[in-house]
Amino acid sequence: MREKRLLDLFQIKTRYLRSAQLERDFCDPDAFSGYVMTDFARSCLERMAGGLKPKSSQRAWRMTGDYGSGKSSFALLLAHWFAGNDSAFSPQLLKVVDWRRLA
Repeated sequence: MREKRLLDLFQIKTRYLRSAQLERDFCDPDAFSGYVMTDFARSCLERMAGGLKPKSSQRAWRMTGDYGSGKSSFALLLAHWFAGNDSAFSPQLLKVVDWRRLA
């Protein structure tokens, strides 16, 4: 009988096997499918949206996190939102963020 390998126990989706890259992934409709909006990402999004409103003095942001924590995927999400492509967001993502309030 063949021994089970660790690889046989897990099925990791391919979107988690590499980091997002804006130039490569912006035109890929599946690049942020399955994106999970964490509380930290939501707070960063709200701070950025607030800073982009007229008369706001908050114009610089810093988002830090461990390797693999989703910073590049968040940047890809922002790029699509700023480009007006939010209709491509998943229904789950549209539910967890009040995009109209942020605009």
